[in-house]
Amino acid sequence: AEFCERPDGEGYAVSATGEAQPDIPGINSNLIVSYNDGAFTAEVTADYSRGMLSGQVNAGVTNRTVGEDGELTDTANPDNPLIVYGGGSLTIQIAPWLQGTAGVQFAPNGEINVTGEIGLPGELEIFPRSEINKSIFNIAVQIPIIPGILAEIGGGLSAQAGIGPGVIDELRLGIEYNPAREEDTRVTGDAHLNIPADAGLRLSVRAGIGLGVTGLSATGGLEIGGTLGIEGAAEAGVHVDWTPGAGLDLTADLAVHAQPSFKFDISGYVSVRALGFSVYDERWELASFQFGSDLRFGIRMPIHYHEGEPFNVSLDDVEFEVPDIDTSEMLRGLISRIA
Repeated sequence: AEFCERPDGEGYAVSATGEAQPDIPGINSNLIVSYNDGAFTAEVTADYSRGMLSGQVNAGVTNRTVGEDGELTDTANPDNPLIVYGGGSLTIQIAPWLQGTAGVQFAPNGEINVTGEIGLPGELEIFPRSEINKSIFNIAVQIPIIPGILAEIGGGLSAQAGIGPGVIDELRLGIEYNPAREEDTRVTGDAHLNIPADAGLRLSVRAGIGLGVTGLSATGGLEIGGTLGIEGAAEAGVHVDWTPGAGLDLTADLAVHAQPSFKFDISGYVSVRALGFSVYDERWELASFQFGSDLRFGIRMPIHYHEGEPFNVSLDDVEFEVPDIDTSEMLRGLISRIA
């Protein structure tokens, strides 16, 4: 502390410096205090953590007047009340799927109010990719020819679909938030919902010959398999109106259709089974080519996501549009292509 005569000769002035523990929620660091002839100032640059907010702020307590630009007057009336001032840019974790940055300012009573637009990343993932598989039919028959020699005929038709990851992009969100009243938090704005999807259809026929004894069989032969594949996405503009109580709720309809050609592959295979279990199964692709057209294939399903609930895709929700395949005609066409 110092005690000296004022420059104008009218009395004496007291000045002092030191440290003080602030009563500002979210700040634990000591303030650097200065007092000069009635003007009290205590400032700190410190880590801040409270509620959804975290980061670093500049904060202070003073009885000087704080201008709109944040600058302090040089002098103060000793009877002025102490007020809090300052601010910074903090990370705000609003929900597991939503984190951004926001500019904040301290109110004179020490509370922080966040009002304005949130700085956000390019896109936010709200649920991961899910896959489902459906066997439409499957058959495998072994026919004894003579003792120890057997023929194998099999085939199947299966469908596969993948949905996600679901992402929100093109976000422009505003927020009203006060850590002292988190239940009143509200996030509003607009975004773009993008849910990619893909689907595939696999048709296979295999024939072979092999050896078989009690409990053990080994067969080898050829498998002809055809695959249809499509890709697409459900896209929609969505309005976000989020509160802690209601959470995020999104609904969309996903439909992907196309008329692709089958991509056929011819493969050799060897399969060894013992006591009903597969002990060796290997395939080698020998050739592949495109065949067929006008085979409309697709999927349709509703999408519903509610924050806090797992995103599960049920097979009951997925509607596969499977083309009517004339296997006899397709087989004749394949033979002509192979020959």
